[in-house]
Amino acid sequence: DRHETNAQVIKEFYTQKELDNIYVAKSGYVKNNEELVDALTVGVLAAKNDDPVLIVGNNLGDTQESLLKDKKFTKITQVGNGIPAASIQDIKDTQKDPEAKVTGVTLVDYKTVKVTGSELGRITASNITMSGNTVASYTANTAGTEATIVFNSAFKDGTNTITVKSNLGTSTNHTFTYASAISSVEATTTKVKTSGIQYVEFTVNGGQKRSIEELKALGWTVKFNSSESIFYSDRSTASGNKDAYTDTTSTTGKLKTTFKNNNVHTYEVILTKGTETIKSGLKAFEVTNDLNNYNSIKSVDITLGNGVEIVSNTLVKGETATIGNIVAVDKDKNEITLSGSTFTSSNPAVMSINSAGQLTTNSIGSTEITIKNGNLTKSITMYVKAGARKASSVAVDKSSVKIMNSKTDEVLVTVKDQYGDPFKGKSFGSIVAISTTGTPSTQIATATFQNINGSTPETGGISDVEGKLKISITGNNKGTSTLQLKEGTNVLSTIRVEVSDTLTANSWILTKVDATKDLILDVYDEKSDKTLDLILNGYNGGYLIDKESSVSIYNTPDTTAPTTGFWVKSSDESIAGVTATSGNTGGITVTAKKAGKATIQAYKDKKLISSISITVNDTTPVITSIDMKDITNITTSGTITFDVESLFNTTVVKASTSPAPTYDRTIVEGLILSGTTEEVLLGSFTENNITRPVLFVDRGTKNGVYDDGTDLLLASIGMIVDFGDIVIDNKTVSISNNKTGNIIVTIHKGKYNASENPFIAKAITVNSTI
Repeated sequence: DRHETNAQVIKEFYTQKELDNIYVAKSGYVKNNEELVDALTVGVLAAKNDDPVLIVGNNLGDTQESLLKDKKFTKITQVGNGIPAASIQDIKDTQKDPEAKVTGVTLVDYKTVKVTGSELGRITASNITMSGNTVASYTANTAGTEATIVFNSAFKDGTNTITVKSNLGTSTNHTFTYASAISSVEATTTKVKTSGIQYVEFTVNGGQKRSIEELKALGWTVKFNSSESIFYSDRSTASGNKDAYTDTTSTTGKLKTTFKNNNVHTYEVILTKGTETIKSGLKAFEVTNDLNNYNSIKSVDITLGNGVEIVSNTLVKGETATIGNIVAVDKDKNEITLSGSTFTSSNPAVMSINSAGQLTTNSIGSTEITIKNGNLTKSITMYVKAGARKASSVAVDKSSVKIMNSKTDEVLVTVKDQYGDPFKGKSFGSIVAISTTGTPSTQIATATFQNINGSTPETGGISDVEGKLKISITGNNKGTSTLQLKEGTNVLSTIRVEVSDTLTANSWILTKVDATKDLILDVYDEKSDKTLDLILNGYNGGYLIDKESSVSIYNTPDTTAPTTGFWVKSSDESIAGVTATSGNTGGITVTAKKAGKATIQAYKDKKLISSISITVNDTTPVITSIDMKDITNITTSGTITFDVESLFNTTVVKASTSPAPTYDRTIVEGLILSGTTEEVLLGSFTENNITRPVLFVDRGTKNGVYDDGTDLLLASIGMIVDFGDIVIDNKTVSISNNKTGNIIVTIHKGKYNASENPFIAKAITVNSTI
């Protein structure tokens, strides 16, 4: 709405943290739109003094309030009479420093704790004290809800107390318990990557995370032991190649830098202190490509039982939710959805979590949920509160609707609860008459509430899992009134409705047919964002007059464009093309073709009347690297067969009725993709009577077989031999006795093209004379 727009303008053009003055004027929401003249009048003075103009209604908008809290100013100048005192007080309140508060403390290790609370960024290390110890560092997160405190010395056995002095001078004490005694050790690593710097891990005392440094500080010697040479050795050779040696023991748990995929190894952890020895017992770990190159968990979804994805990390007592869609990201920002994660809660008495990621609320309070997948971890602070969810706020994409009699306009509504999460299931009714006040009243319009998806499983419009629903407002008689959206007697939002009956269109605007869509398209049609439907609406003085029903598409040079009528073109057809929408009179469909920006332009009689900017992304999966098996030579004394498939790390998943899929597929592992991460299959493709192996994404009939024109072809594979034996279907070669030479395997992005440089070329030396 206009208040949020005002906040965005100030954010963009007044980036300084400190302002000497802000001008405050009415936004047209106190009495009527004529009040806006105050803001227009002061605009010149504000520009001269480089001060912003803030427009307000009966209170300060949420976005405005958030913006002002991050700025400091010494003066407020009211412009015009009748500015609500509540709005001025709201502005003054933004200048009050909120107090930093610590609500909980959790032990991290022998000299580190994590505190939770609010506004923690407002205090520093000097605000933290502990008897007999000093603070080495204090780090708060951006939201100010968590902070890590590292002390210079180890904590004492038993109860420790930290004192926190807030930014307003209030001191509070917080206790935690530290126990130095070690009674057991557990080896915990179950998976490692095929390559890279990595360590096997352990816990003590039945699950406590302790570092090697901590154990050393407590007098323990730590040793990792294996029956195999799996540990990295610090011994160097004359050539300086430290990785040439591996050992069966280690004091750090650091592994050698390369492993073979799918191999299984074992290790144990041994702690020694004087004459005391504690052993973990053998633990097996698997080497897998699943963890390769992914260095952090980017995001997770927390979904309530009714399908609502929450953002507040808050559950109501009695609710359950599920953590899912765990997305990891690599150094190149490529993403993958992880499976097989484990979950723990730091305070199960408040909220527990099972192996499937289901959260159960047990009591009011907070807890830290930790998600672990291999060597990746992510922690989320979750809260349990008592108040049942209710519709608490409503945002509308139009605060004012102006229409002609018998015409219809739509308003997109978003409902949120008191915690800021989407509210599902809110209904404002089915059909509501919008009438003028006074006697006699006149019904000027009707509002029909609709579900976003167009279906009507319930009477009227019901907010969906995103808290969204639509209102169709149809004009009946000339007049002005308001439509109030309520929760009980509480008005959550008001829409001003004005209906006219004598105007004709004199301006036109290209408008999205579906208000829930944005102006960002994606070439990859699996994202369901490849197309966007537009309509050309006619207006007069802000009134929606009509939707143009006769709009032609014209992409040839403007010099030959029509001289009369309405027509539309794209500024760059190679990025975003335009066509007439099937079955939608006057509709325009924009289709993404390649990444970039384009402008969709509407003309009337060769005069530009409206334009809309479109951004096109391309998240089509593209192979950036392949972790192939290390086959560099084939030595044999007889005839053998070599298959290209043996170079790839593959897993054959057989068909089953439950769970799906119901077809066999060969999954290729060890691939790094840019764009969207998809499951990649190994198949074959025949073209011009030549069959080649291919890597592809199964998108069409989902049958595990590559279908040209339906599935997404990522790469084609070719094979050449230089010793005269036969290549079968560019996939298999039968190597006869007494042959020497090379097999050259080439991988080409997209369809095979012998004249183009391959993406990957691998040479394998053959010697069958031995």
